Amino acid sequence: MLLLITAPRPGLAQDDLQAFVKHYDELFEAGNYAGALAEARKFESAARARYGTQDESYAGALFLQARALYVLGKYLEAEKLYKPALAIFEKQGRARQRRGIWPRRSTASAGSTSTRDAMQG
Repeated sequence: MLLLITAPRPGLAQDDLQAFVKHYDELFEAGNYAGALAEARKFESAARARYGTQDESYAGALFLQARALYVLGKYLEAEKLYKPALAIFEKQGRARQRRGIWPRRSTASAGSTSTRDAMQG
């Protein structure tokens, strides 16, 4: 299951996107990979229309498509979607890190006793 974490945006129905993911998960878990792929494509279209092509929701939709394609044995097609999804996730992670929302990797010593101490390392 893919958990999508996005900041609330006024006027947008996040529940609609979550419904796509829920239905995708149900289809995928039931072994209906072609159906899951179709649902992921609907999710991509909705995410692109609402958030654009540089948002994590859009990247999540690409990831779900790639996952379904992979289990269907369409490895090259899957790779073509995994790569841009990863690039978006990495870019968004760096942006969060710059804004102080996402903790940086710690270089703290092994003797650190708290998470806060480790994150400041």
